Amino acid sequence: MNEQVKRFLLLMGCAATLAACTVEEEQFEPEEQEEIDEHSYDFGSFDRFTSTSPAEWMQAEPGNYHTEDFDDEEVLEILRESAELGVSDEELFYQMLDLAAFDYRDDYTYFMQFDEIQSEITSVGANLMDEGMQVNIHLLYDANIGTDADVEVLGLLQDFMQDMPDDTNVSLLSYGAEAESGERSCDSIHEIHPLDRYDERLLQEGNAIEPGASIPLSSALNEVEVHYSDHETTIVYVIASGADTCGGDPAHAAEMLDAVVHVIGYNVDPNEREALESVASSSEGTFTHVEEVEGFQRVIQEASIYTIQAWRDWQVEFIEDKRAQQMEHIDESRERQDEMNERTREEQDRLRHLTDQLEEEGYRVNGAYIRSMINERAVSLRTYMFETAIEFRDEAFQASLDPIEEDQE
Repeated sequence: MNEQVKRFLLLMGCAATLAACTVEEEQFEPEEQEEIDEHSYDFGSFDRFTSTSPAEWMQAEPGNYHTEDFDDEEVLEILRESAELGVSDEELFYQMLDLAAFDYRDDYTYFMQFDEIQSEITSVGANLMDEGMQVNIHLLYDANIGTDADVEVLGLLQDFMQDMPDDTNVSLLSYGAEAESGERSCDSIHEIHPLDRYDERLLQEGNAIEPGASIPLSSALNEVEVHYSDHETTIVYVIASGADTCGGDPAHAAEMLDAVVHVIGYNVDPNEREALESVASSSEGTFTHVEEVEGFQRVIQEASIYTIQAWRDWQVEFIEDKRAQQMEHIDESRERQDEMNERTREEQDRLRHLTDQLEEEGYRVNGAYIRSMINERAVSLRTYMFETAIEFRDEAFQASLDPIEEDQE
């Protein structure tokens, strides 16, 4: 072997040795790569979303980015990091809720008040004849009308009370009777029938009342206010023989009653009629004058017809008012239902958009699975809302209208 060949082989051997050394060095000094093993965002508890109860979802605190100025790019940045970490699709769904879920707490509070609202509405039938709509009639009888007409007039007043609807309260007071021992004439006011449903057994002896020397009309009107202030005074009928003679101001007393005061003058002196007219006009009542029992009988019968019709009118007005309140609550429930339905759809669209974006960017997420969970949540919320609202409206209609119709039959 000549010298040139030996030199060539030696060079080839060195080259091979150097190449082997270089590969070995590369194997022992690999390039360092940064590994992500912990999320930079601190999520809240997912327990508020993992329940299967829509009612509990509605009570849950919303996502941290749920506000109207929602920044989807900021939320996506957090979710991208989760996808890179390889979190499960279910956990990724709960992370979306923790970030972007809407706030339904006010809606839940509203629907939890349905029992109170329903109680208010459905009390229409139960309270129809309670004091809130009670018609109360007070009869004030002037004992100075005279003994000749006294028995007949009192009998007609008793007939009047008996003719009133069963659910009407009536009272009968006499004023101006002969004073008892130690009693001033201007204090002579006697209860013949207490304010209650008419009951003949409640009548005190009225036929024995003797005319006195005074006419305390103002005091009699004040007596109505003092003794029956807890009731809704509606109509007062005064059967008067003349003007007040005890220094009172019956017109002012009638005005303070906050009730309609009708005055029936029985054979009143013409000079005193104007004072009685002012009593009626101060309370938007009427003044009618009669001169004999026959005339009084006609007037009191007309008053009976008027009062019964007024009772019916007030009954209808009361029912219509309660029905209006009922419809106001029902309409409000529909509005709240519509508003919440719209919010669930907005939340649904927001979460689906986040899922779609992650898919489009190539992250390994099961978009179909996540979207199915999003849709299930939205449908469950809307179903819960629908069933709750419908149940309320059905019960409100049934409970409030039936008793009214039964009472009117």
